[in-house]
Amino acid sequence: MLPWVEKHRPHAWSDMVGNTSVAEYFGRCAREKKPLHHVLLVGPPGIGKTSALKCFARQRLGSSFAKAFREVNASDDRSASAIRAAVRGFLSQRLSLRAGQRKILLCDEMEAMTPDAQQTLCDLIDAHQARMCFALACNSIDSVSARLLGRLTVLRFQRLADEDVGRRLRVVLEREGCTEVCPAGFQHIVQSSRGDLRSAINNAQAVVSVSSRLSLEAVTAVVSVPPQNYLVRFLRLCQEAKMKDARSVLLDLLRQGYSCLDATDALIW
Repeated sequence: MLPWVEKHRPHAWSDMVGNTSVAEYFGRCAREKKPLHHVLLVGPPGIGKTSALKCFARQRLGSSFAKAFREVNASDDRSASAIRAAVRGFLSQRLSLRAGQRKILLCDEMEAMTPDAQQTLCDLIDAHQARMCFALACNSIDSVSARLLGRLTVLRFQRLADEDVGRRLRVVLEREGCTEVCPAGFQHIVQSSRGDLRSAINNAQAVVSVSSRLSLEAVTAVVSVPPQNYLVRFLRLCQEAKMKDARSVLLDLLRQGYSCLDATDALIW
């Protein structure tokens, strides 16, 4: 079965949620047919970095998208030789593009790249920037060398708001014919995703695969984040100095299969 995150991946800007400033930047480049500078997409996982770039590439490349767009994962090919081979292999493919169009190479999870690979990428950008746009994606900018950063426009993505996650998740559930959706179960999936839309969709698919109804009980059996009502009650009891009752709430969570780490992590978040 095809994962929902791939089956319902956005193909147009109207399908995207959140990070409107980045979407506006890509949209402006596409509308005005300006050359897209080499970019570094930075932000937590599951918030639309890859999807945003693909939406831009589809709009900019049109019917040439399938041949003029290539995605590589640096966690699989992180050595200098592998990066060099991927770029040169892509460039060697003959393709007739309209004026102003360039091939687009997306290198995902580039924080896995070795220092030598990053140095090689700098040289490749300098040598082939007239023929190819380089787009890199990572969760954290800390591992990117200063020399490579100097060649890139940094686009920062933020975690999605619960409203954005919920809006897109409802679309996916409707397309999948999921009509028995309990509001409490739906809300728990949204809140436990912590702004990660990919996580929310994956959890919803996992629940639907074992239950005909997206109920709170079915969701809590899959999602390892305690329901928010327990956490709110625990904090309220602590504020009221009712420590014995607060301890009972935590013990109840442990009996349901949650770990102390699950509870602590949810409280910190």
